[in-house]
Amino acid sequence: MSITTNAPSYAYGATAKITAHLGTTYNGRTLAIYAQPYGGKKALIETGTVDSRGNLATTYELTRKTTFTAAFAGDYRYAPATAATTAPAYAKVSESLSGYYGSTHYGGLLYRVYHHTAKAKLNVTVTPNKAGQCVRFQIQRYYSDAWHTQSTSPCRTLSTTSTSYATLGLSNAVNSKFRMRAEYLHSSKDTGNLSTRGAWQYFTVRQ
Repeated sequence: MSITTNAPSYAYGATAKITAHLGTTYNGRTLAIYAQPYGGKKALIETGTVDSRGNLATTYELTRKTTFTAAFAGDYRYAPATAATTAPAYAKVSESLSGYYGSTHYGGLLYRVYHHTAKAKLNVTVTPNKAGQCVRFQIQRYYSDAWHTQSTSPCRTLSTTSTSYATLGLSNAVNSKFRMRAEYLHSSKDTGNLSTRGAWQYFTVRQ
């Protein structure tokens, strides 16, 4: 018997399809499928008779690394058997800009608009809670028809609420376009989720 997932890894909150396969048996054709998320308890998520191809499928929403186990109870001629597979999951990086006074669009992208006397602030929350772990911020500026990295911060420790932020002064940036994002970098202490980049957040500066 075997058990597989439909992808090698998953975004936070993504739904995995799990397929358990049972080979030749005598008269037992029932399987049970269990899920055990990292740090959590093993729970039954599906039980039933396999189809004509020997398969039993189900789905599961991942928020962290999860081990799936298929179990066959055995029958008159075949002993009980199990098979397992583990699916990694990325953390979720949520971002928002603050301090702007308006919004506009360039090339179909949403840009926040800042006054040159303000500071752009990127707020980030990592889910599930990763207090004490690392986030890094990247800032890029658009010129010469391309994006150019202006700075990449050192690691900043996430707070007890799994949040952090970065700011950028804009006094010399009138008419410039920028984008910022955060990246969660897991350490060896976090084996529940993979490192993840947030989406670019775009903004421009006016007089």
